[in-house]
Amino acid sequence: MDVAAKTCPRLAQPFVGRGGAQTDFDADGKIDLILPIQGGQVIVLRNVSGLSSHWLCVRLRQPGGNTYGLGARAYVTCGRTTFMGEVGASSSYMSQDEMTLRFGLGEASVVEKLRIVWPDGSEETHTNLACDTEITFTRDASPL
Repeated sequence: MDVAAKTCPRLAQPFVGRGGAQTDFDADGKIDLILPIQGGQVIVLRNVSGLSSHWLCVRLRQPGGNTYGLGARAYVTCGRTTFMGEVGASSSYMSQDEMTLRFGLGEASVVEKLRIVWPDGSEETHTNLACDTEITFTRDASPL
């Protein structure tokens, strides 16, 4: 069975695409997709699947030219598991994902520790964070 065509009839027809990007349009923890079509309308695929696990979205911001903190890393610890994400600018040919870090946390109901390593090497740690939410951390603008 062709699941793609059943999900979105437009996917049953051939087209030339130039990349693809992912984001979470409705902040429900499920990743949605955007497919730009050459000479046509963009296809937006909203993820409506059942979500049975917890998640965390981390946005990093800082003053200066590197506003999105490109190169920053976040380490998320839940129980005995640590996940790592790095803010990057490349994702797909002719497309760009939003510059956020998304973590699937499984059954964990709290993030015990979040360690951020900023591009200049400075670090900060946050503990006991709620799951199933988006959090923005802004680096202190004071000089080192």
